[in-house]
Amino acid sequence: MNLTLEQKKILSELVEVATSASDMKKMGELYKVSMKQILNRKYERVRGNEIEYRNSLKKNILYFLNLSEDQEKMIKLWINNNRIDTMEKFNFEMDMCEQRNKQIDINYSRNHEKLSKYNNKEINILELDYVYLSAYAEILLNSMCLLVQNNNIINILKGASPEKVVDYIKRMIYVEINIYIGEKI
Repeated sequence: MNLTLEQKKILSELVEVATSASDMKKMGELYKVSMKQILNRKYERVRGNEIEYRNSLKKNILYFLNLSEDQEKMIKLWINNNRIDTMEKFNFEMDMCEQRNKQIDINYSRNHEKLSKYNNKEINILELDYVYLSAYAEILLNSMCLLVQNNNIINILKGASPEKVVDYIKRMIYVEINIYIGEKI
């Protein structure tokens, strides 16, 4: 079942507020500078070793892919069950997801096959994906916090396909990220 106009409107507003609460929107142009500084520190930590830097970026990209996937699953579960966790349970679940995803082996973790697309790519592509996925995970987390705080939204989403809800949220977030980050950092 397709999303109704009311459902799309509430999801668009949710993402807009979540984006406003993100570092990306708060910092504006300084966000790109900040992210570039983070990337430079990562590069310095590996003493300019390009292979180690690539592996570090890949591990971070995998972390954000897995974390975002967990976040998306949680939203789908909320819609399927027509209820949202309490803030305490949500915070506990997110802490567990973050810890679990930080303890990954890049070669054996779920989604590791998605990293093969970076094998012959320029480093700037890995850097840009790192920045995008980092921003996506942050805005998605903000969206989830708003859902928990405004659990009446779940009633508006009742009967909607959880996959379509998550797909719509994802598209809205990437539109926002494109507005603030663009194609270069």
